[in-house]
Amino acid sequence: MRDREIDDELRFHIEMRVRDYLARGYTREDAERAARERFGDVDDVRRTLESHDARRERMNRFWQDVRLALRGFRRSPTFAVTAVLILGVGIGVAAAMWSVCSAVLMRPLPVADQDRIIIPRALDAAGVDVSVTPPEAKELKQSLHTIRDLATFAHYGAAVFPYKYGDRAMDLNQAKVSGNFFEVLGTRPFLGRLLRPEEDSTSHVMVLSYGAWRRYFGGDPAIIGRHVTDPFLDTPMTIVGVAPPGLDYPVGVDCWTPLFYWSVDVIARFAPGASPAAARSEFLTAELSIDRHRPTPYNMIVAANVKTLREAIVGGGAGRCLG
Repeated sequence: MRDREIDDELRFHIEMRVRDYLARGYTREDAERAARERFGDVDDVRRTLESHDARRERMNRFWQDVRLALRGFRRSPTFAVTAVLILGVGIGVAAAMWSVCSAVLMRPLPVADQDRIIIPRALDAAGVDVSVTPPEAKELKQSLHTIRDLATFAHYGAAVFPYKYGDRAMDLNQAKVSGNFFEVLGTRPFLGRLLRPEEDSTSHVMVLSYGAWRRYFGGDPAIIGRHVTDPFLDTPMTIVGVAPPGLDYPVGVDCWTPLFYWSVDVIARFAPGASPAAARSEFLTAELSIDRHRPTPYNMIVAANVKTLREAIVGGGAGRCLG
C-alpha cells in the first residue's frame, strides 16, 4: 500500500512540473524530459522516501513503547522507583569500571616499565595474604634475587584520614609508604618532588595525588611548601609534591605520607631476566624461612602469589592482592 502511495506521489510531482513546462511553450515530449531531469533519479527519490518512512515508523514505535512504559510506571510506582535505582547503580558501576579499565588497560600508568612492577604476597590456607614487618621486608629485599628493588606500604592500602587546611576540614584517602616507594615505581613528580628514601617514619611530609591537588586545592601551583594539619595529633604535614596524573596506587589514594606501621605489604620491581614463576617460588621460600624464625610463627603460610601492578589495580581494592 505504501509503495503505491509513493509512486502516486512521484507521478503527481512530475506531472506538475510537466504542466509548468507546457505552460512555458514546451512540447509534451520536451516538457516530460525536462521535468524528469529537473526532478532527478526517481529511484533515488523513492529510496529516500522509503528511508524516511522507516525512520518515522521506528520513532513511532519508540514513543509508543515510552507511553506504555509510563502508564506501567503510574500503575506500579514502587516497581518504577526500584527499576530506576537499579539502572542508576548499574550505570554507575559500569562507568566506574570503565574509568579504571580505561586508565589502567588503555592508558599506561605514569611509571617506568609498569609490567615489571610486582606485588608479591604470601598466602594462608584461606588464600588471604599475610603481611610482614618493616624489618622482615628489609630481610626480603636482601635475600631475593628475582627483584631489583623493594618498597613497602601500609597493609590496608589507602584509608581516610582527617586533615585541616587553614580553617577548612577535609578527608583524604592517605597511603602510608616507605621513602623509596616512588623510586621503585620509577615515576616523576608533576609538581615539586616525591618522597625520598631517607624520609620514612619520622618525616612529616606529604605528596598529593594529581586528582586531590585539583579537587581540594584547585590546582594551585603555590601549594608546595604549605601545610595541612592532623587535627587530632596537631601535627603539621608539609606538602612537598604532586604526583603525575593517573598514578592511583594503592587504589583511591589522595596522598602519600611516610610509613610508620608495623604491618606492611611489599611492592617490588623485577630484576632483569626474572619471571613471575621464579619470583613466586623464591618469595615463598623466603617467607617460609622468615616465618620459621618469628618468635611466634604463623605456621600458616602455604603459598605465594605475584601480580603485576596492572593486575593489582584492576583486580584488588585498597592495595590488597588476593590469590
